[in-house]
Amino acid sequence: MGKPWDWPIVVVVFVIGAVVVLIQGYRSETASVNEEALALEFVRTNSEVLQMVGGEAEIDLVSYTKSRGKPIVYDIGVRGNRTLYAIVEASGATMAPTFKLLCVTPLHLGQRDSSKHPCEQK
Repeated sequence: MGKPWDWPIVVVVFVIGAVVVLIQGYRSETASVNEEALALEFVRTNSEVLQMVGGEAEIDLVSYTKSRGKPIVYDIGVRGNRTLYAIVEASGATMAPTFKLLCVTPLHLGQRDSSKHPCEQK
Protein backbone atom coordinates (compact mmCIF):
# COMPACT_ATOMS: atom_id res chain seq x y z
CA MET A 1 0.00 0.00 0.00
CA GLY A 2 1.18 3.55 -0.72
CA LYS A 3 2.40 6.05 1.80
CA PRO A 4 -0.11 8.62 3.12
CA TRP A 5 1.57 11.46 1.19
CA ASP A 6 1.08 9.64 -2.16
CA TRP A 7 -2.57 10.73 -2.47
CA PRO A 8 -1.89 14.48 -2.49
CA ILE A 9 0.69 13.95 -5.24
CA VAL A 10 -1.83 12.00 -7.32
CA VAL A 11 -4.43 14.77 -6.86
CA VAL A 12 -1.93 17.50 -7.84
CA VAL A 13 -0.84 15.59 -10.96
CA PHE A 14 -4.49 15.06 -11.94
CA VAL A 15 -5.36 18.76 -11.48
CA ILE A 16 -2.30 19.88 -13.47
CA GLY A 17 -3.22 17.47 -16.29
CA ALA A 18 -6.80 18.80 -16.39
CA VAL A 19 -5.56 22.41 -16.56
CA VAL A 20 -3.18 21.56 -19.44
CA VAL A 21 -6.02 19.91 -21.40
CA LEU A 22 -8.28 22.95 -20.86
CA ILE A 23 -5.55 25.37 -22.00
CA GLN A 24 -4.84 23.32 -25.14
CA GLY A 25 -8.56 23.21 -25.96
CA TYR A 26 -8.79 27.00 -25.63
CA ARG A 27 -5.73 27.51 -27.85
CA SER A 28 -7.16 25.15 -30.47
CA GLU A 29 -10.51 26.99 -30.46
CA THR A 30 -8.77 30.38 -30.74
CA ALA A 31 -6.62 29.13 -33.64
CA SER A 32 -9.74 27.79 -35.38
CA VAL A 33 -11.53 31.15 -35.11
CA ASN A 34 -8.39 32.88 -36.43
CA GLU A 35 -8.18 30.46 -39.36
CA GLU A 36 -11.84 31.09 -40.23
CA ALA A 37 -11.20 34.84 -40.28
CA LEU A 38 -8.15 34.33 -42.51
CA ALA A 39 -10.18 32.14 -44.89
CA LEU A 40 -12.84 34.85 -45.17
CA GLU A 41 -10.15 37.47 -45.82
CA PHE A 42 -8.60 35.21 -48.49
CA VAL A 43 -11.91 35.19 -50.39
CA ARG A 44 -12.59 38.89 -49.70
CA THR A 45 -9.31 39.80 -51.44
CA ASN A 46 -9.44 37.20 -54.23
CA SER A 47 -9.81 39.17 -57.47
CA GLU A 48 -10.98 36.13 -59.44
CA VAL A 49 -13.90 35.53 -57.07
CA LEU A 50 -14.79 39.22 -56.85
CA GLN A 51 -14.80 39.50 -60.63
CA MET A 52 -17.19 36.53 -60.85
CA VAL A 53 -19.73 38.23 -58.55
CA GLY A 54 -19.37 41.64 -60.17
CA GLY A 55 -17.08 43.57 -57.85
CA GLU A 56 -17.66 44.31 -54.18
CA ALA A 57 -19.28 41.55 -52.19
CA GLU A 58 -20.50 40.49 -48.78
CA ILE A 59 -18.56 37.49 -47.53
CA ASP A 60 -19.72 35.03 -44.88
CA LEU A 61 -18.90 31.54 -43.69
CA VAL A 62 -21.57 29.05 -44.71
CA SER A 63 -19.96 25.89 -43.34
CA TYR A 64 -16.71 24.00 -43.02
CA THR A 65 -15.67 20.37 -43.16
CA LYS A 66 -13.05 19.07 -40.78
CA SER A 67 -11.90 15.46 -41.25
CA ARG A 68 -9.11 13.88 -39.29
CA GLY A 69 -5.85 13.94 -41.24
CA LYS A 70 -7.25 16.12 -44.04
CA PRO A 71 -7.19 19.88 -44.62
CA ILE A 72 -10.21 21.89 -43.51
CA VAL A 73 -12.50 22.89 -46.39
CA TYR A 74 -14.47 26.13 -46.00
CA ASP A 75 -17.68 26.91 -47.87
CA ILE A 76 -17.83 30.71 -48.09
CA GLY A 77 -20.81 32.67 -49.40
CA VAL A 78 -19.96 35.57 -51.72
CA ARG A 79 -22.84 37.96 -52.41
CA GLY A 80 -22.37 40.67 -55.03
CA ASN A 81 -24.39 41.24 -58.21
CA ARG A 82 -24.84 37.47 -58.04
CA THR A 83 -24.33 34.94 -55.25
CA LEU A 84 -21.65 32.28 -55.46
CA TYR A 85 -19.96 29.96 -53.01
CA ALA A 86 -16.17 29.74 -52.80
CA ILE A 87 -14.83 26.37 -51.70
CA VAL A 88 -11.49 27.01 -49.98
CA GLU A 89 -9.00 24.53 -48.56
CA ALA A 90 -6.82 25.48 -45.60
CA SER A 91 -3.61 23.58 -45.00
CA GLY A 92 -0.38 23.95 -43.14
CA ALA A 93 0.28 25.12 -39.62
CA THR A 94 -2.73 26.40 -37.68
CA MET A 95 -1.02 29.67 -36.85
CA ALA A 96 0.03 30.31 -40.48
CA PRO A 97 -2.31 28.36 -42.75
CA THR A 98 -2.19 28.58 -46.52
CA PHE A 99 -5.38 28.77 -48.55
CA LYS A 100 -6.29 27.38 -51.95
CA LEU A 101 -9.42 28.22 -53.92
CA LEU A 102 -10.69 24.81 -55.01
CA CYS A 103 -13.66 26.08 -56.99
CA VAL A 104 -16.57 28.50 -57.10
CA THR A 105 -20.10 27.15 -57.40
CA PRO A 106 -23.53 28.75 -57.83
CA LEU A 107 -25.12 25.92 -55.83
CA HIS A 108 -25.81 26.65 -52.18
CA LEU A 109 -25.37 23.96 -49.55
CA GLY A 110 -29.00 22.78 -49.76
CA GLN A 111 -28.78 22.28 -53.53
CA ARG A 112 -25.71 20.04 -53.41
CA ASP A 113 -25.46 16.29 -53.04
CA SER A 114 -23.73 15.81 -49.68
CA SER A 115 -22.15 12.55 -50.83
CA LYS A 116 -20.13 14.38 -53.53
CA HIS A 117 -17.47 17.05 -53.30
CA PRO A 118 -18.96 20.52 -54.00
CA CYS A 119 -16.53 21.06 -56.89
CA GLU A 120 -17.81 17.93 -58.68
CA GLN A 121 -21.36 19.33 -59.00
CA LYS A 122 -22.87 21.66 -61.58
